[in-house]
Amino acid sequence: MAGRVLAGTGMPVLLKNPINPDLELWLGAIERMERWGLTQLALVHRGFSPFEPSPYRNMPQWEIPIELRRRRPDLPMYCDPSHITGNARLVPEFAQIALDLCYDGWMLEVHHSPADAWSDAGQQLTPDQLRDTLGGMTFRFNDPENQELAAQLQDLRAQVDRLDHDLLDLMSQRLKLSHRLGTLKKEYDLPILQPKRWEQILETRQREGASMGLKLSFLNKWLQLMHQESIQRQLDMYRPDSSKTP
Repeated sequence: MAGRVLAGTGMPVLLKNPINPDLELWLGAIERMERWGLTQLALVHRGFSPFEPSPYRNMPQWEIPIELRRRRPDLPMYCDPSHITGNARLVPEFAQIALDLCYDGWMLEVHHSPADAWSDAGQQLTPDQLRDTLGGMTFRFNDPENQELAAQLQDLRAQVDRLDHDLLDLMSQRLKLSHRLGTLKKEYDLPILQPKRWEQILETRQREGASMGLKLSFLNKWLQLMHQESIQRQLDMYRPDSSKTP
Protein backbone atom coordinates (compact mmCIF):
# COMPACT_ATOMS: atom_id res chain seq x y z
CA MET A 1 0.00 0.00 0.00
CA ALA A 2 2.71 2.51 0.96
CA GLY A 3 4.66 1.77 -2.22
CA ARG A 4 1.58 2.33 -4.40
CA VAL A 5 0.81 5.64 -2.70
CA LEU A 6 4.40 6.90 -3.00
CA ALA A 7 5.05 5.58 -6.53
CA GLY A 8 6.39 8.28 -8.83
CA THR A 9 7.05 10.78 -6.05
CA GLY A 10 10.78 10.09 -5.72
CA MET A 11 10.32 10.52 -1.97
CA PRO A 12 12.99 9.06 0.35
CA VAL A 13 11.70 6.10 2.37
CA LEU A 14 13.01 4.69 5.66
CA LEU A 15 12.31 0.96 5.99
CA LYS A 16 12.28 -0.31 9.55
CA ASN A 17 12.89 -3.98 10.24
CA PRO A 18 9.81 -6.21 10.66
CA ILE A 19 8.65 -7.18 14.15
CA ASN A 20 9.66 -10.79 13.59
CA PRO A 21 13.36 -11.63 13.23
CA ASP A 22 13.00 -12.58 9.58
CA LEU A 23 15.63 -11.33 7.14
CA GLU A 24 13.60 -12.32 4.08
CA LEU A 25 10.63 -10.20 5.23
CA TRP A 26 12.89 -7.16 5.44
CA LEU A 27 14.36 -7.88 2.02
CA GLY A 28 10.86 -8.36 0.64
CA ALA A 29 9.84 -4.89 1.81
CA ILE A 30 12.86 -3.41 0.04
CA GLU A 31 12.04 -5.25 -3.18
CA ARG A 32 8.39 -4.14 -3.10
CA MET A 33 9.40 -0.52 -2.73
CA GLU A 34 11.86 -0.84 -5.58
CA ARG A 35 9.19 -2.38 -7.82
CA TRP A 36 7.18 0.81 -7.32
CA GLY A 37 10.16 2.83 -8.54
CA LEU A 38 11.22 4.07 -5.10
CA THR A 39 15.00 4.11 -5.10
CA GLN A 40 15.89 6.53 -2.30
CA LEU A 41 15.71 3.91 0.41
CA ALA A 42 17.42 3.60 3.77
CA LEU A 43 17.13 0.92 6.46
CA VAL A 44 16.39 1.36 10.15
CA HIS A 45 17.28 -1.37 12.62
CA ARG A 46 15.07 -0.98 15.70
CA GLY A 47 15.31 -4.52 17.05
CA PHE A 48 12.93 -7.47 17.00
CA SER A 49 10.09 -8.49 19.27
CA PRO A 50 11.53 -10.72 22.00
CA PHE A 51 10.14 -14.25 22.14
CA GLU A 52 11.65 -14.86 25.59
CA PRO A 53 12.51 -12.72 28.64
CA SER A 54 14.94 -10.01 27.62
CA PRO A 55 16.72 -7.09 29.29
CA TYR A 56 15.87 -4.98 26.24
CA ARG A 57 12.65 -3.69 24.75
CA ASN A 58 13.56 -5.30 21.42
CA MET A 59 16.23 -7.90 20.79
CA PRO A 60 19.01 -6.44 18.62
CA GLN A 61 19.94 -9.74 16.91
CA TRP A 62 22.83 -8.03 15.16
CA GLU A 63 23.36 -11.00 12.83
CA ILE A 64 20.25 -10.06 10.82
CA PRO A 65 21.20 -6.48 9.90
CA ILE A 66 24.81 -7.62 9.35
CA GLU A 67 23.63 -10.17 6.79
CA LEU A 68 21.25 -7.64 5.20
CA ARG A 69 24.14 -5.20 4.91
CA ARG A 70 26.17 -7.88 3.16
CA ARG A 71 23.39 -8.52 0.65
CA ARG A 72 22.49 -4.86 0.09
CA PRO A 73 25.65 -2.82 0.69
CA ASP A 74 24.18 -0.11 -1.55
CA LEU A 75 21.59 0.92 1.06
CA PRO A 76 22.44 3.10 4.07
CA MET A 77 21.54 1.55 7.41
CA TYR A 78 20.73 3.38 10.64
CA CYS A 79 20.36 2.01 14.15
CA ASP A 80 17.61 2.95 16.60
CA PRO A 81 19.17 2.32 20.04
CA SER A 82 16.18 4.00 21.71
CA HIS A 83 13.72 1.32 20.62
CA ILE A 84 16.20 -1.53 20.94
CA THR A 85 17.02 -0.81 24.57
CA GLY A 86 13.87 0.94 25.78
CA ASN A 87 16.18 2.55 28.33
CA ALA A 88 17.87 5.94 27.93
CA ARG A 89 20.73 4.81 30.16
CA LEU A 90 21.67 2.10 27.65
CA VAL A 91 21.35 4.21 24.51
CA PRO A 92 24.99 5.47 24.46
CA GLU A 93 26.35 1.92 24.77
CA PHE A 94 24.23 0.66 21.88
CA ALA A 95 24.95 3.72 19.77
CA GLN A 96 28.65 2.87 20.11
CA ILE A 97 27.99 -0.76 19.16
CA ALA A 98 26.19 0.41 16.02
CA LEU A 99 29.13 2.65 15.18
CA ASP A 100 31.55 -0.24 15.65
CA LEU A 101 29.39 -2.38 13.34
CA CYS A 102 29.70 0.26 10.59
CA TYR A 103 26.16 1.62 10.61
CA ASP A 104 25.73 4.90 8.77
CA GLY A 105 24.09 6.69 11.68
CA TRP A 106 21.43 6.55 14.38
CA MET A 107 17.79 7.34 14.96
CA LEU A 108 17.59 8.62 18.54
CA GLU A 109 14.60 9.80 20.56
CA VAL A 110 15.16 13.13 22.31
CA HIS A 111 12.79 15.14 24.51
CA HIS A 112 13.39 18.26 26.58
CA SER A 113 11.46 16.61 29.43
CA PRO A 114 11.23 12.82 28.94
CA ALA A 115 9.01 12.39 31.99
CA ASP A 116 6.36 14.50 30.23
CA ALA A 117 6.62 12.64 26.90
CA TRP A 118 3.34 11.18 25.65
CA SER A 119 5.01 7.84 24.88
CA ASP A 120 8.28 5.93 25.40
CA ALA A 121 9.40 8.24 28.19
CA GLY A 122 11.96 5.78 29.53
CA GLN A 123 14.01 5.61 26.35
CA GLN A 124 14.25 9.29 25.47
CA LEU A 125 17.41 11.32 25.93
CA THR A 126 17.43 14.90 27.10
CA PRO A 127 19.26 17.38 24.85
CA ASP A 128 22.15 17.38 27.32
CA GLN A 129 22.31 13.58 27.24
CA LEU A 130 22.29 13.67 23.46
CA ARG A 131 25.24 16.08 23.51
CA ASP A 132 27.13 13.83 25.91
CA THR A 133 26.29 10.72 23.89
CA LEU A 134 27.53 12.16 20.62
CA GLY A 135 30.58 13.67 22.27
CA GLY A 136 31.47 10.35 23.87
CA MET A 137 31.45 8.31 20.67
CA THR A 138 34.70 6.69 19.53
CA PHE A 139 35.16 6.76 15.77
CA ARG A 140 37.43 4.02 14.48
CA PHE A 141 39.25 3.68 11.17
CA ASN A 142 38.89 0.69 8.86
CA ASP A 143 42.34 0.90 7.30
CA PRO A 144 45.18 1.26 9.82
CA GLU A 145 47.95 3.64 8.80
CA ASN A 146 50.40 1.85 11.07
CA GLN A 147 52.24 -0.61 8.81
CA GLU A 148 53.32 -2.81 11.70
CA LEU A 149 49.71 -3.12 12.84
CA ALA A 150 48.59 -3.88 9.27
CA ALA A 151 51.17 -6.68 9.04
CA GLN A 152 50.01 -8.18 12.35
CA LEU A 153 46.40 -8.10 11.20
CA GLN A 154 47.34 -9.79 7.94
CA ASP A 155 49.25 -12.54 9.77
CA LEU A 156 46.43 -13.22 12.22
CA ARG A 157 43.85 -13.29 9.40
CA ALA A 158 46.00 -15.79 7.53
CA GLN A 159 45.98 -18.00 10.63
CA VAL A 160 42.19 -17.69 10.82
CA ASP A 161 41.92 -18.70 7.16
CA ARG A 162 44.00 -21.82 7.74
CA LEU A 163 41.98 -22.80 10.80
CA ASP A 164 38.72 -22.24 8.91
CA HIS A 165 39.97 -24.59 6.20
CA ASP A 166 40.75 -27.22 8.85
CA LEU A 167 37.33 -26.74 10.46
CA LEU A 168 35.57 -27.19 7.13
CA ASP A 169 37.52 -30.37 6.52
CA LEU A 170 36.64 -31.70 9.98
CA MET A 171 32.95 -30.87 9.52
CA SER A 172 32.97 -32.70 6.20
CA GLN A 173 34.56 -35.75 7.84
CA ARG A 174 32.01 -35.64 10.66
CA LEU A 175 29.07 -35.60 8.26
CA LYS A 176 30.55 -38.50 6.32
CA LEU A 177 30.59 -40.47 9.58
CA SER A 178 26.94 -39.47 10.11
CA HIS A 179 26.21 -40.93 6.68
CA ARG A 180 27.87 -44.20 7.65
CA LEU A 181 25.86 -44.26 10.88
CA GLY A 182 22.71 -43.69 8.85
CA THR A 183 23.60 -46.61 6.59
CA LEU A 184 23.87 -48.93 9.61
CA LYS A 185 20.64 -47.64 11.12
CA LYS A 186 18.80 -48.21 7.86
CA GLU A 187 20.28 -51.69 7.41
CA TYR A 188 19.22 -52.78 10.89
CA ASP A 189 15.94 -50.83 11.04
CA LEU A 190 17.05 -48.52 13.82
CA PRO A 191 15.34 -45.16 14.40
CA ILE A 192 17.24 -42.14 13.15
CA LEU A 193 16.98 -40.14 16.36
CA GLN A 194 18.83 -41.68 19.29
CA PRO A 195 17.78 -39.50 22.27
CA LYS A 196 20.21 -40.99 24.79
CA ARG A 197 23.13 -40.54 22.40
CA TRP A 198 22.08 -36.94 21.69
CA GLU A 199 21.94 -36.20 25.43
CA GLN A 200 25.40 -37.71 25.81
CA ILE A 201 26.77 -35.54 23.02
CA LEU A 202 25.27 -32.38 24.53
CA GLU A 203 26.59 -33.15 27.99
CA THR A 204 30.14 -34.07 26.99
CA ARG A 205 30.58 -31.34 24.36
CA GLN A 206 29.24 -28.66 26.65
CA ARG A 207 31.63 -29.71 29.37
CA GLU A 208 34.60 -29.93 27.01
CA GLY A 209 33.71 -26.67 25.27
CA ALA A 210 33.38 -24.81 28.56
CA SER A 211 36.86 -26.00 29.58
CA MET A 212 38.17 -24.51 26.31
CA GLY A 213 36.56 -21.13 26.97
CA LEU A 214 33.63 -21.52 24.55
CA LYS A 215 30.36 -19.83 25.41
CA LEU A 216 27.54 -22.25 26.07
CA SER A 217 25.12 -20.30 23.84
CA PHE A 218 27.52 -20.47 20.88
CA LEU A 219 28.34 -24.12 21.49
CA ASN A 220 24.67 -25.11 21.65
CA LYS A 221 23.94 -23.35 18.36
CA TRP A 222 26.76 -25.20 16.64
CA LEU A 223 25.77 -28.56 18.11
CA GLN A 224 22.13 -28.05 17.14
CA LEU A 225 23.06 -27.11 13.56
CA MET A 226 25.38 -30.09 13.15
CA HIS A 227 22.81 -32.46 14.66
CA GLN A 228 20.04 -31.11 12.42
CA GLU A 229 22.21 -31.56 9.34
CA SER A 230 23.09 -35.11 10.37
CA ILE A 231 19.42 -35.95 10.97
CA GLN A 232 18.39 -34.46 7.63
CA ARG A 233 21.01 -36.42 5.73
CA GLN A 234 19.89 -39.63 7.39
CA LEU A 235 16.24 -38.82 6.66
CA ASP A 236 17.17 -38.45 3.01
CA MET A 237 18.74 -41.90 3.12
CA TYR A 238 15.53 -43.45 4.51
CA ARG A 239 13.47 -42.31 1.56
CA PRO A 240 12.55 -45.21 -0.71
CA ASP A 241 14.02 -43.57 -3.81
CA SER A 242 17.10 -42.25 -2.03
CA SER A 243 20.39 -42.63 -3.83
CA LYS A 244 22.22 -39.80 -2.11
CA THR A 245 25.89 -40.12 -1.26
CA PRO A 246 27.74 -38.12 1.41
